[in-house]
Amino acid sequence: MTAIVLVMTILIRRSSGQLLKLPKNKKSLTLRIDDIPADYIDILDHNLESIVKEVLNLWGDADKVVRCSLVRYGNDSLCATISIITLLSVDDLSAQLGRAGNSYPYSFTCKFEGIILLYEDENGVDVDIIVVTGLGGYALGSWKSPNSDDVWLRDFLPKDVPNIRVLLYGYDTTLPGSLLKQSIGDLGGALLEQINAYRARDKTSHRPIIFIGYSLGGLLIKEMLIRVRRKRSDEDAILSNASYGILFFGVPNLSLRNDQLRTLVRVAVTNEDNIPLNRDYSGLVKYSSRSQGDYTVVRERLRRLIDKAKQEVATRFAEYNLYQPQSEITQACLRSLAFDDMDGRQNKIAAAAKDICKWLLSHETLVQWTRQYRGLLWIKGKPGSGKLTLLKFALCEVPAYYGADTLVFSFFFHGRGYELQRNLLGLFRSILYQLLSCVPGALRDLIDEFEAKRKSVGEPGEKWQWHLQQLQAFLASSLPRILKRFPVIVFIDALDECGEQPAVELIGYLKDLLLGLPLTNSRFGIFFSCRYYPIVELDSGSTILLDTENNADITTYIQTRFSGSYTDAQIQSIISDSAQGVFMWAHFVVERVLQLKRQGESRGKIKTEIKRTPQTLDDLYHGLIQGVENRSDALRLMQWICFSIRPLTTDELQWAMAVQPDRTHKSLEECQHSEDFIADENVDRRIKTLSCGLAEIVASTTAPVVQFIHQTVQAGGPVKISLAALCHNVMGVSREVGRGSRNISERSSGSAWMVDRAPR
Repeated sequence: MTAIVLVMTILIRRSSGQLLKLPKNKKSLTLRIDDIPADYIDILDHNLESIVKEVLNLWGDADKVVRCSLVRYGNDSLCATISIITLLSVDDLSAQLGRAGNSYPYSFTCKFEGIILLYEDENGVDVDIIVVTGLGGYALGSWKSPNSDDVWLRDFLPKDVPNIRVLLYGYDTTLPGSLLKQSIGDLGGALLEQINAYRARDKTSHRPIIFIGYSLGGLLIKEMLIRVRRKRSDEDAILSNASYGILFFGVPNLSLRNDQLRTLVRVAVTNEDNIPLNRDYSGLVKYSSRSQGDYTVVRERLRRLIDKAKQEVATRFAEYNLYQPQSEITQACLRSLAFDDMDGRQNKIAAAAKDICKWLLSHETLVQWTRQYRGLLWIKGKPGSGKLTLLKFALCEVPAYYGADTLVFSFFFHGRGYELQRNLLGLFRSILYQLLSCVPGALRDLIDEFEAKRKSVGEPGEKWQWHLQQLQAFLASSLPRILKRFPVIVFIDALDECGEQPAVELIGYLKDLLLGLPLTNSRFGIFFSCRYYPIVELDSGSTILLDTENNADITTYIQTRFSGSYTDAQIQSIISDSAQGVFMWAHFVVERVLQLKRQGESRGKIKTEIKRTPQTLDDLYHGLIQGVENRSDALRLMQWICFSIRPLTTDELQWAMAVQPDRTHKSLEECQHSEDFIADENVDRRIKTLSCGLAEIVASTTAPVVQFIHQTVQAGGPVKISLAALCHNVMGVSREVGRGSRNISERSSGSAWMVDRAPR
């Protein structure tokens, strides 16, 4: 429903541009005419002339009617404003016009209360200007020229500043001591309700607002904005975002000299931008012409505010629409996307040591990537070269270089983790979980789909599951909305750990996503890390080869580890040169050197040990496992860790290690008290000993789990070689472990989980 107001002026003996000369004791009054039927427009001027001629005590003739603007209220009524020169008081004039126009469907009033539409550009409106008058003032008369009926807000400003709507707010401006019992808070609250109701009715709530306040009117605006900032309702939050600028004329702040006014005012606002005008107090808002100097100052200030408001408020609402409050449905949807240990790998990564990885921030490839509006950046490196540490460093540091307000989302594939930690479904569930937590308004379609499925099918996880293609579509549809307001970076670590074919599919999806995104002012970048193999074809984006860039970091790491305990520069140099860009190799050698140093070995022996250390991680792991003493237990530990369909908890591994094919335990209690059962206090030490330091206990969301220390251990080479060597020396153990676990499970239902997870 649109709103149009008719503002009319009846000029008495006034030609265009001629100043109005009033007879002695007569004055010009402005009245409102409401309830004008829309189909009376053609005869409205004639009817008003007839009514005015019947009113006594009007000065001169009133046969010339000039229409200033036309605006409609609703579908079938209009409102007019007329100015008349008369000896009558405003109340008498209203009464006489009412009697004279009794046969017409009009109502006359001199009271300008509530929101009154003064002007609206027929070519479209970009900004609302809401005007509030001051003490003892008149909603329209306060802004009228002292020499004519011109009102600069209606007659000057629309000609100088297009695409605006001017709204007057009228209220009882009587000072305390009269019948007025309202406080400044009451008046400000009433203004807030009036603005919200008016703009909601004509569906312009998101339109930018510039406020103009004179005297007490400025205090009402302040009080109203204070209430709005509390955001007690959605309407208040919307008004807060729409309110951009304020122009105050003579608004009292810290030094209120009027004793009566002090009873109204409780809050003062400082730090205003003061603009001096060469006018007395009442003349601050009264201008005679468009060329008057003070008017031009005010006009330009308003013009600047309006130009800025259009862009800024649009940005605010783009952000507001994204940051919708999380409802119960949104919370339930988040729970359906979440999964165990979703952030586990990222949270377990230690931050890079001091001065490590900082080279990345000045690397030319990264700098160029941060300037691209749509870009892929690959960090490629050998196994164990420090890709994970570098990506976490980038996750913390790069967004600041990418742009202000950058939204950051990430996923760390975990080949040794749960299934959803190592597949594409887990990636998209995690990314959409982060999006929905951060900008829920961008994923209305996801929430709607969730709500519809929950009503028609049942609860997620029990009756239905999210599918990969669904989630990919939701991500693609949400990004354009987000990029209207924010730049975005997505970090993805260890792409190779999801498998070659899934990785290729993901790369294809992301390429299409980048190509399909509309151009916006916000940038979107994807930051990958992966090995050279199995992800071989990387024909898009920019690439940084980590193992050719991290030599200084490895040297820094070695120096830090040896600091205070071993300062042999030559030994440090040998390790650094031999590492060939592989952090993991340097780590093992440093720990071995420190062990030899504690044992009192000579410098020559240490150098020999370093040179004898295999150069590849596969050979290094193989050598470590070859030296294990208890090969049977070591084999069983490796098999359970390697072949479990999910990471085993320490409690589960304790039971698994107690399973022996040649034992005849008849109950769990008997098994728990056997010599094969690892006591709680010995679990950590036993795992490290049997795995030669290649396995560790890590925290998880439910219970500590046992994993290999690095994906290079799990990846195949070291484990396959080591297990083959151990199996050669321990005949048939791998087959018997499975059979032994069945023996235990058959005797106790409490350990039935072993059947599905026993190595075959």
